[in-house]
Amino acid sequence: MAFYRGRQNRSAFIVKSVGGAAGEEEVVLDTPELKMLQGWSPDGRFLIYHGESSTSGTGIDVWAVPLAGPHSPVALAQTRFEEKLPTLSADGKWLAYESNETGRFEIYAQPFPGPGDRIRISTTGGAQAKWRRDGKELFFVGLDGRLMVMPIRESADATRLEPGVAMPLFLTQIRGGAIQAGGSGRQYDVSSDGERFLVVTLVEDAVSTPITLIQNWSPDAKR
Repeated sequence: MAFYRGRQNRSAFIVKSVGGAAGEEEVVLDTPELKMLQGWSPDGRFLIYHGESSTSGTGIDVWAVPLAGPHSPVALAQTRFEEKLPTLSADGKWLAYESNETGRFEIYAQPFPGPGDRIRISTTGGAQAKWRRDGKELFFVGLDGRLMVMPIRESADATRLEPGVAMPLFLTQIRGGAIQAGGSGRQYDVSSDGERFLVVTLVEDAVSTPITLIQNWSPDAKR
């Protein structure tokens, strides 16, 4: 398993064996910059995350850190804008993430680990992308709070993605909205078949308690 640990102005990614006898912890990456672990590559060769780098000066970007060798991070999506919340397809071929380079957050996808061209998935804003297990659909939260689904297919030569038309599924009630709530992670998950969803939801009282206002009342008045 891999997990994040933050302490004493440091943030680190830790890998530890959980099969059989518990193994020793391995520190994969330990830096002072803020970074958020988002998952493994399906082949177990990389940890995927978003975070800052003091050497790049480009703010929050998408990175992969190899688990073999010197653990030197590799930039996957790095611009002067903000890229975050990367997610890999189950076959490990495609990376989706969100970026605000248009002035609002949109979903983009590109080959992993590259090279290859990226494409823009959403057209009216989007955040918190998540693949269906077979890679044929990509889910994301619209900036109006609706959970969206877009059919995805590979080109005939399997070198690029061909997105379909995004369709709304249902309105979420994510506290803080899709962008603010997704600052460190997704606020939902989806079953492997894309039919069931687990969503962090803001719950409001269905029935409010009525308020009774009494005017010109004196506690000493006779009843």
